Amino acid sequence: MVLHVRYHNVSGLVTANPILLNGMQIGQVSSVKFAPDYSGDIMVGLLINKPFPIPVDTKARIINATLLGDKSVELVLGKSKKMVQNNDTLEGSVEVDLKE
Repeated sequence: MVLHVRYHNVSGLVTANPILLNGMQIGQVSSVKFAPDYSGDIMVGLLINKPFPIPVDTKARIINATLLGDKSVELVLGKSKKMVQNNDTLEGSVEVDLKE
């Protein structure tokens, strides 16, 4: 399954970074590109390769995975009874790091 997330800033996220759910890797970042509407936002593709029901109100948060600054996308599950479908878009956020 492929999901999409719109961010204002990807904070160093790159293709192949892991996608985590409760600390377990369930996929990887498949693409990072500018949004087609010329807003300057960035669209990130998430390739989910482990089957798991993901509610539509789930948030995809960019986190610091290591002290060296490596990034991951952590899925914070929502509470909706409706589940995402292939090519749906999730809400994105970025974890605040110690520099900020």
